[in-house]
Amino acid sequence: MALAALPCELLDIIIVYSLPSSFENLATTCKRIYARCTPFIKRHNELRYRFQDFYYDYERDSLVAASDLISLIAADPIVAQYIHTANLVHDSKFLRHARARGKPPKSVPSIEGGGAIVQLFANSTYLQRARLDWREHYTTFAEDVREMRYSQHGSVFLLTLLGYTENLTIPGSWKQNATTTRLLDVIVMEARKPNFQPSSPGLRRLTAFHGEYSTSETNDWGMDWDICKFINAVARKAGSHLEEFSVTLHESGGSILPGKASTRGFKKLKKFELPLKVVTCNLNAAGVTGNIATSLQRLIASDPFIRDLIPTSVRHLSIKSEGLGPYDKGLDALFGRFRAVRRSQLPNLQELHIACKQEADNTYKQQCNKIVAEGKREGVIVHLEAYEYSGGINWDE
Repeated sequence: MALAALPCELLDIIIVYSLPSSFENLATTCKRIYARCTPFIKRHNELRYRFQDFYYDYERDSLVAASDLISLIAADPIVAQYIHTANLVHDSKFLRHARARGKPPKSVPSIEGGGAIVQLFANSTYLQRARLDWREHYTTFAEDVREMRYSQHGSVFLLTLLGYTENLTIPGSWKQNATTTRLLDVIVMEARKPNFQPSSPGLRRLTAFHGEYSTSETNDWGMDWDICKFINAVARKAGSHLEEFSVTLHESGGSILPGKASTRGFKKLKKFELPLKVVTCNLNAAGVTGNIATSLQRLIASDPFIRDLIPTSVRHLSIKSEGLGPYDKGLDALFGRFRAVRRSQLPNLQELHIACKQEADNTYKQQCNKIVAEGKREGVIVHLEAYEYSGGINWDE
């Protein structure tokens, strides 16, 4: 083999460049190459174990905020290549534990002091394209670090470094501002470009996104939610490349604002979870009143109702509902003509999960049972879930 015949100095360079994605295949090529790879195996395994499915953990190590991960990547850029899943939901959550234990605040170098992390900001093409002053961005970030508080500037900048991340959960403290929105817009724009380069930073491999969305302040649970506007925004901004999307509702004092959702912007979505209340919003927007059965027939015959709610690419679908009230009409609107819908509008559908609680209305349960029978005839596996937010799609496959 020509590769094995190369001088050791060249082999070592090739091995370093193979980390992490091609390292294991290279190491098993032959005995000589495996011997050259041996010094790298321990570190490769350690990095893969800690960072492949990354999350902040105060008890595990000192990585508890975006600043920690940015500093680490600045010092050792290969770390970013190991991060395939980035669960950032607890960004800065553990800082209060550090304060409670009397630990001094961390710091990052001053701009004048320089160093790897300063150069990371100074050389950021994302900040340049967003026409943001890197010094101002870094100064705000550094102040947040000194004050031991969550840094939106840091969290968004971190996304510019995650070029190998496929599954992302944004911080629970996420709160956009004008500056970080400009940077995020550039990240999204670059990620959506067709000339994909695996080595490029900035979420180009992202296929799954998770985040908490709230319109209320910390102590105000009575705010209303424009869920249709939210879905439309995600479809518009990330629909070209997302493969999994889950929208769930939790109890609050607010209500769902009227509107019309459209998922046509999702081109590659395979797994989709949504509340039946979204279907009700679209029914109301379409003016389904009076004789419900007649209105639904007219709606489905004249308007691409299903395609607005469920992309044709979807394989696994989950519908969440309490099953109380008029939600049987929502199920009927989606799957009342199951055979026709499956064949013409949802040709890729393989699995359907429907929340069907014990206390649901009888008409809702009847509609669920009807869908199970019709799904079986069409080769679609239909699961009825006894609890609204248990079971459902396997998001790990």
